[in-house]
Order: sequence, then structure tokens, then C-alpha cells
Amino acid sequence: MSVTGTFVLLLVILGLIVVAIVAWIVVGLVRAGKGLPGPPWPSSPLQFRTEAIVEIRSGVLAAFDIPNEVARYPIPDFEPGLYRVPIDAVMEAPDNASQDQLIGVDLATIFLVDAENADQLREINERLRDETGSLFGVVDRYDQVVEEVGVRFDYLMGAADAGIAFVGDGTYMLDVSRIERIGGAAENEPETDATGLSGSEGP
Repeated sequence: MSVTGTFVLLLVILGLIVVAIVAWIVVGLVRAGKGLPGPPWPSSPLQFRTEAIVEIRSGVLAAFDIPNEVARYPIPDFEPGLYRVPIDAVMEAPDNASQDQLIGVDLATIFLVDAENADQLREINERLRDETGSLFGVVDRYDQVVEEVGVRFDYLMGAADAGIAFVGDGTYMLDVSRIERIGGAAENEPETDATGLSGSEGP
């Protein structure tokens, strides 16, 4: 083979190597953008909403993010029934906040349920996570979980660009003065969205 032919062959081989490297980088970026392979972080069924509707029977509302401790809030002038918790009831926790009312958030989500059912709801979510791999199994199977728990629960999800205090991960509290009773458990039942939970989708 002539010197020219050898040079051309080397250029072709070099070109193929460059193309392969570029293709490998592009595929890696695409897979990373889709969360693959990456950590086992399943797609979330949760949506940003402006309010949550919770059935409270015990007089105490529990609020928590899945990985963290449960915060408990007694409801003033309590009557059993459905309660609306607007997203603007979530506020940044002040330095002098009571420890048992601090809501640590690591997944940008606060679940809300009657305090007597909080441990049960967390146990069910743990079981469903083991079964399905979803961090939010109680949302995936909402109707089934409500039947098992016996009360309606809901959630609020933070959003950094929504002009609210609840921007996502952090430490928060609930302003119980913004929580209002909207009726008994069987009356004024709000419509549900695609996830089976109540509330409005944000922009």
C-alpha cells in the first residue's frame, strides 16, 4: 500500500473513532436528560396544585414529607369534616418555631392527613414503594389507599416560580388560620383531578 493510501486509511479510522466518541457522548447526554440510567428516581405522579382537601376526625392535622418526621397541628374550633389547606398556608419556619410543628421537606412535597392516620399512611407508602418502586405509591393508588386508611388525604407541592413561600425543599410550618372547614365528610365533596386528589393545577 502506498504512503498516500496508508494516510487515507488512517484518516478514515480516525474519523470513525471521532464519530463513535461523539455518538457515545450524545447518547449519554440524552440518557442523562431522561434520567437514565442515573439513580432509581421514578417519575412523579404529583402535580402542582393551589390547595389540598383533607378529612380530619381527630382534631389534629398531620403534615410531612415522605422521608421526614410528622408535624402535628391542632385545628382551632374543630369540627369533624373536610378541610381546605391552601398552598399559601405553607410558610417558612421562623427561628423560634416549635420543633413538633416543623415540616422538613426534601422531595418538594407535603402530605396532609388526619394525625391519627399519619403512621398508617406512611407504612402503606413504604409497602407500595417496595412493591412498585414508586416514591409516591399512595398517590399512584389513591382510591385504594383512601379505602384502606379510611379518611381522605391530600398533598401540596412546592414550586419555585409560583410566587409562594413553598418553593420546594426546606423547613416550613403551616399557618392554621388559613385552614378552613368546607363541610362534613359526605357533603361538599370536591371534584378530583387526574391523580384522584383534589385541587387546581398551577400554570
